This record gives sequence, C-alpha cells and structure tokens, in this order.
Amino acid sequence: MKDLQKFNVTELSDDSIKATEGGILLTLAVALTAMGIHDAIDHPDAFWDGLTGAEL
Repeated sequence: MKDLQKFNVTELSDDSIKATEGGILLTLAVALTAMGIHDAIDHPDAFWDGLTGAEL
C-alpha cells in the first residue's frame, strides 16, 4: 500500500467500481453502431439486402 501512496492513488469505492464496470458495454454498442453506419454508407445495396433478408 505504501507504494501506491507514492503515486497519489487510492482504492476505488464500491460505487466507483459499479460505475466503471458498465462502460465497456456502452463502448461496444457505440462501436457496433458506427460500424453499421460505415458499412451502410460504403455498401448500401449489400446493407439493404442484409437488413431486409434478401437472398444473395
């Protein structure tokens, strides 16, 4: 513990741990949405076929 005090850091409280653990899901959701938008712009026909379930 003395080594951590040299760096001026402290242990996270229970509330802080709960608040930070949910961040990865939001990041993943935003990344997947951005990928979908990018694909829709680059390949609109393929995106629409996939969205509507059209046969290839």
